Amino acid sequence: AERQQVLQDPKARITDADDASVTAEALVAELTRRGVAVAGFHTAALKREIAEHHPSARVDRTDGKTVDPRALMVTLEGLLPRERAIVQDSGHFIGWPTIYLTVPDATSYIFANDFMVVGLAQAMAFGAAIARPDRLTVAVIGDGGMMMSLGELDTIVRYKAPMLIVVMNDSAYGIEVH
Repeated sequence: AERQQVLQDPKARITDADDASVTAEALVAELTRRGVAVAGFHTAALKREIAEHHPSARVDRTDGKTVDPRALMVTLEGLLPRERAIVQDSGHFIGWPTIYLTVPDATSYIFANDFMVVGLAQAMAFGAAIARPDRLTVAVIGDGGMMMSLGELDTIVRYKAPMLIVVMNDSAYGIEVH
């Protein structure tokens, strides 16, 4: 009875005992009453846009002077061992490893983004490599972040940390340019 009252009168009191379905049904009823209708997110245009960004649909724009970051990430995805950790720095390149590189579990992806500061990934990757020497740690860092953390290389080499460092070079502090 209370459920029907809430559905018929959206201003009726919903108590803590009511479940989410009552609230959802009341919202849908009120939106319908007001004539609110949206197409939703699953449009043909969105499907095309997603398909264009799928790794299998990409067009390699490597031009002899630069390497298409998507092509690099797809190649790395195919070459890297499945048991890996990805440590990603902040920067202009931020989307490429997120979109194209996979990890075996949630603990294998570290986003070194503290206050959108560049240059933190190399030190965090060193920590990840020491913590999990059984897997390859891949640090994806921009050229600016690499310049800010060059001193970390000494520690990484001295400890022979099992790491791969990928430097995404846009010849600028690209994220700041944007």
